[in-house]
Amino acid sequence: DGLGLLRFSQDSKSLFAQGLTVLRRYDVANGAVAQTYTPAKLPNYESYLPNALAVSSDERFIATARICNPTYNDHKCLVSVWDVRSGRLLRTWQAGNQVTVLAFSPDGRWLASAGQGSKVELWDHANGRLAHRIETSAENVTSITFSPDSGTLFAGRDIVEAFEPSTGRPIWRTKLENSYAQA
Repeated sequence: DGLGLLRFSQDSKSLFAQGLTVLRRYDVANGAVAQTYTPAKLPNYESYLPNALAVSSDERFIATARICNPTYNDHKCLVSVWDVRSGRLLRTWQAGNQVTVLAFSPDGRWLASAGQGSKVELWDHANGRLAHRIETSAENVTSITFSPDSGTLFAGRDIVEAFEPSTGRPIWRTKLENSYAQA
């Protein structure tokens, strides 16, 4: 199947591994498969093609993004959210562009997605609706994260910018010299 992405749970007891056609949670203590999650079925696509993976801080949800390439008439830039315990796919929606980074807010209210292009999309995690499409100064956003109190969203590449999640309003920005931001 091929390995795409790995993420640990906050308590380090679970390891989430995303492959080309499957997403699994492993028990770190013994390596056993604890749960298998089946990606949203897409007609005419051979694989899910994983591109981003995030685990909520309360470890109740996982989010993934499917790689897409509008240049080749592949517009299925999908974000999906699963219930960790039941393995049930809760929702899948179309992102505005190819997603390469995902982040849940620590309070669980928001799911941020970004990647190709200068926009960060901020989703209401409870219903999967787009709350804000935030314009950044970056040509492509390579890193997103929330402050521990969920009150600030940070996004960047060679410029780090801070935004207020509830409004999408910019707070501040600063340029990193000779480097790229990586969360």
